[in-house]
Amino acid sequence: LFSKKADKVYSFEPNLENFNTFKDIIYLEKITNRELYNLAVSNQNSDLKFFNRESHGIHSLGKHPKGKVLKISNIKTIKLDDFYQNNFHNNEKIGLLKIDTEGFEYEVLDGSKNLLKNKTIKSIIFEHSKSLLKTLGKNPDSIFKLLEEHEYKVYDYTGNLFDYKKDSYPEISDFFATIR
Repeated sequence: LFSKKADKVYSFEPNLENFNTFKDIIYLEKITNRELYNLAVSNQNSDLKFFNRESHGIHSLGKHPKGKVLKISNIKTIKLDDFYQNNFHNNEKIGLLKIDTEGFEYEVLDGSKNLLKNKTIKSIIFEHSKSLLKTLGKNPDSIFKLLEEHEYKVYDYTGNLFDYKKDSYPEISDFFATIR
């Protein structure tokens, strides 16, 4: 859907089966403005273990309370700061960054600190699950603190300005962040 509105779409899919399905869709739909990478986005450039689960929507770089692990594979990870430096020119802006990484959304943004600092990313959509983050031993507020530190406003799924310090939200929720 995004490729119909954007000049260019960069997609990252670490699960090889999903990656190949996306490649087929791009070919069949004749989408010419999309680049697809079989990589995971994180806060490091390295090889990490990737957990492929029985449900295609919950593959991730770590444990997850749902879904039996079918296979553990190694996947290359990249920081968005480095990807941007190697693939973008003339200080281009990123209109929208969509993140759904099953509890690793913070790591994606942590690897994008220069992009956040320089206000290169205009808007961010991300999924957030308190229980999953707690299972992973992470602070559920860390992503909100990082966005606040870089002067992004966060809105909840209903479009209301969100304050993580006082507002409640469903266990699993989507958020939208934009430059102040």
